[in-house]
Amino acid sequence: LPQCLEVDHLGRIGPEPCLENPDYRNFWHALIEDHCRNYDIDGIMWCNERRSPLDQLVSGTAPTCFCKFCIASLQSDGIDVERARAASGKLYAFFQAAQAGFVDGAFIEFLRTLLQHPEILLLERHWVRRNKDLDRELYGITKWCNPDLEFGLNVWNRNHFNPFRKAEYPWAEAVDYADWVKPITYQHQSGQIYVKEMTAFYETFLQDATPEQWNPILYDILGLEDALGDMDFKIAWGPRAMSAGSAATRSEP
Repeated sequence: LPQCLEVDHLGRIGPEPCLENPDYRNFWHALIEDHCRNYDIDGIMWCNERRSPLDQLVSGTAPTCFCKFCIASLQSDGIDVERARAASGKLYAFFQAAQAGFVDGAFIEFLRTLLQHPEILLLERHWVRRNKDLDRELYGITKWCNPDLEFGLNVWNRNHFNPFRKAEYPWAEAVDYADWVKPITYQHQSGQIYVKEMTAFYETFLQDATPEQWNPILYDILGLEDALGDMDFKIAWGPRAMSAGSAATRSEP
């Protein structure tokens, strides 16, 4: 229903339901309680794959959410909503303009925009915290219904391949609201998913160097060198990502 959907910084209704909307949140509360009380199950595996405001910006979409419920939640956390909205607009403009390039380079301009508009980081932190709060709420409901039921978290593959998300979702904290975690380990994790994740980076704020230059650095930062080895991702990069940096060349399959 439209009244449950997110609202972006421009006031447009988005395609995803808002986790702060009480009707949507209560829907999940009721669904988990129903399964725990009325079905013969061993537990719940909860998969919460939602893009944060910064995620949305990097992927080229307008950040959310500024519905009336999120505005009230932001204000209760001491965040200036209009400054957060303005910061969202500045970062949105940066990512929209990234293809044209920047005088001081994309990475410097990205840092400059973040430092001049830190409210976007407050919005990001608030969104992530409230997203995790839902995980905690559902864990509590599961244990309230039956303490012997297990509650596990399905860990999104992007949490391994995106440095922002890896910083936001440390493994250690999951012990407070999960009995176990299940990392996604599909057969294409170290190929297609990583390439898709990094393409958005290489096309925007990391466009000052080539994917060949960035890959070894990001492998080390993310601890992926054993998983990815010397795999050649050049054939998968889009034309815009491969044209970033003066030494970029594209290999055809």
